[in-house]
Amino acid sequence: MRNRLKSNKVIDIVLSEEKFYFPGDTIQGVVFVKPKSSIKVNSIHVKFIGTIYLQAKEKESMSLFHVRETIPMKVKVLESKEHRFPFQFSVPEKLPSAMDLNMKRMFKVDYRLEAILDRPMVPESLCPQVVYPVVILECIDITREVHAKPLEEQKLFVLPDNHKCHIKLSLPRTGYTRGETIPVNVIVNTSQSFVHKEGIAIDLVRKMETHTVKNQQKKEDILKSERLGLNIIGPYNFSQSVTTQLLIRTTPPTLQYRDILSVQYVIRIQIYDVSSKTKPVCRIELPIIIGTWPRAAVPIDEDDEDIIQYMGELMVGDEIDEDAREDDEDDDDEHWMMDPPPQGEQDFEIKKGPYLHQPIRRSGSNGSLQSNSSWIAKLDQRFSTPIPEGYLMAQNSTPYNRHSIIPPAIPSPPQPQHAIRLPTEYLNRSSSAPNLFHPPPPPPPSSNARESIHYHDPSPTPVSSMPLPHSSPRPHYIQQHRASAIPFHHRGGSDGFVAPNEVPNHTLTFIQTQPQPTQSSFITEEDSDVSSASDSEDEDDLFAIIQKKRRTEERRKRQQRQTFTTVA
Repeated sequence: MRNRLKSNKVIDIVLSEEKFYFPGDTIQGVVFVKPKSSIKVNSIHVKFIGTIYLQAKEKESMSLFHVRETIPMKVKVLESKEHRFPFQFSVPEKLPSAMDLNMKRMFKVDYRLEAILDRPMVPESLCPQVVYPVVILECIDITREVHAKPLEEQKLFVLPDNHKCHIKLSLPRTGYTRGETIPVNVIVNTSQSFVHKEGIAIDLVRKMETHTVKNQQKKEDILKSERLGLNIIGPYNFSQSVTTQLLIRTTPPTLQYRDILSVQYVIRIQIYDVSSKTKPVCRIELPIIIGTWPRAAVPIDEDDEDIIQYMGELMVGDEIDEDAREDDEDDDDEHWMMDPPPQGEQDFEIKKGPYLHQPIRRSGSNGSLQSNSSWIAKLDQRFSTPIPEGYLMAQNSTPYNRHSIIPPAIPSPPQPQHAIRLPTEYLNRSSSAPNLFHPPPPPPPSSNARESIHYHDPSPTPVSSMPLPHSSPRPHYIQQHRASAIPFHHRGGSDGFVAPNEVPNHTLTFIQTQPQPTQSSFITEEDSDVSSASDSEDEDDLFAIIQKKRRTEERRKRQQRQTFTTVA
């Protein structure tokens, strides 16, 4: 049973199941009574009522059924607390589906529960009461064989110019539910050319009728319409096949209740000639069934018709909204990355990563010291081996060729047998960026095998245990800062370090394919500019909006980069 919503009502109704009920089902619920003060009560009356309201020239109503149940009271005085009184009703057979076509329409079929708190010496109309609407549907199962058969209708007629025309309308099945689309196929055969921009109209039509002693009324509504063109030019084949789909929006199911109410649906095809643009020269109709079972996959409202119709054309991606991202940039300053420069330029722009609140785990290092790739770790001044100024270097180890300023290569010390060897697939984005404070790795040899990191860490100092995920194929770059005469340090904060950091200066992306051969070479600044311009051409469109909003910062960072390149 669902929790009852907070309410100030003295009496309320809660059903054990909120659903559509079919004839033969049992409706179970509880009447809640919570008086504000102690009151005297005779009994509680619960009514189950079904009514048809006709909106013809004279308003009429017709009772379908009226069931009343009286719950006796063991105690005549109810204290100021919550009291529960269960009840149940069985839904009668052969009932029309509940529907409400608004007061402007022809009729309304209504089912409801009423609970009345009968008090002594108080008229029933003044006693506390509550009305609870219930949705009851006629069981129309469209999965039955009778509703799964295909439909077909043909007609031969004569055009105004005395030429014959044959039309064939076909549907894959008879039964549908709301939210579905009806595939409609029409084949038009003529004895001569027939060209008209809007020569054929395909409509989903609802027909309603009411018959009473006093009134009789009919009404048609076009729920969905398509106007398509005919372009039959021959000379060998004077035939054309037209296919479309009609969405079934929110509408009552097919209904035939005695001779009083009728709701029917048809697919209507109309052919228009050039000489008669408003009056069709031919019409074909095929009846269909709008059922109630299986239940609609999605709720369809009239206002959402176009959204549902074109839902298949929408593509939802995991792109981060640029405006929302920029709103967050003023609040957090933890993770900064460089956008690729525009074509022909080497200007840098600072941009935040999408993971602002996750700790960083570096591959092969639990305590990397004095490096921008591990800025969470505290600086360690235990090692003081100086390194020279950096040089411009590029590494083509991945499809993303990026350039960074790193120190020249220093030969690696000999590796002990107990050194740990980790593959580069274990690296993450935070430790794969070049670092000015690390000793430079030697250029890796050209081979199909990936580079590995050798280190010995007898006393690791973990910074985090959460790896940084990589949710986008876009390359990101860690901002580098120039430093002079920064002491050399060991990765991992251990005196037993046996090899320098050999992390390649590129962003590693986890992929399912076999790794490609890698090559590394020293290149000049001119070659670096050409390669950077080629790579940034693909990224130009993705970051155009952010670049426009940060022109001021670009100028300042451009000056810093030019000064940095000149000094290096």
